[in-house]
Amino acid sequence: MNDEGFRVNRMKFYPCQSVGSKVACCFAVCWFLPLLIIFIIFYPEVPLWSVLLLGFWICFLIFATVACFFHGVIFDEKKGILSLRAIYRRTAKFSEIKDIRINNRPSVDPRKYCFIEISLKNGKIIKMAGYSSCFRLKHDVEKSAKIVSEIKKRLQEKGYLKGVLEQVISYEE
Repeated sequence: MNDEGFRVNRMKFYPCQSVGSKVACCFAVCWFLPLLIIFIIFYPEVPLWSVLLLGFWICFLIFATVACFFHGVIFDEKKGILSLRAIYRRTAKFSEIKDIRINNRPSVDPRKYCFIEISLKNGKIIKMAGYSSCFRLKHDVEKSAKIVSEIKKRLQEKGYLKGVLEQVISYEE
């Protein structure tokens, strides 16, 4: 899977986590799970609290791994729905979307962290954390902007978002 997204049955998934994050989470689970098994089987004198703490840590890492693989934007042409998927899924019909943009105002460094925002015609705003890499790099906002601009372009090709400006990122310096 590349960072450009992949297509399945007229549905395109744009991942918002880097491959490095996914590999790091999988590696951490694969490293700590055998450690827990070794503690339980070969070292029964290890205190119970340390085994439980390691078990909770592994549960957290498994949750983080699942969240890494499912964090993204889904553009479903067949159903006419745009979905933002983080821990939970928020959807909006193409006809309800007023604008989609990047908001990096709450960020300390506006090049490293941002939100993807969908403004709906009824006044609601749907937010999701933007692209994030294993280490906070300065190109994360640009990758989010690339995803949003491609989605805007595809929505305009379908006849939605008429009269919306091409500006994707709203920098506030």
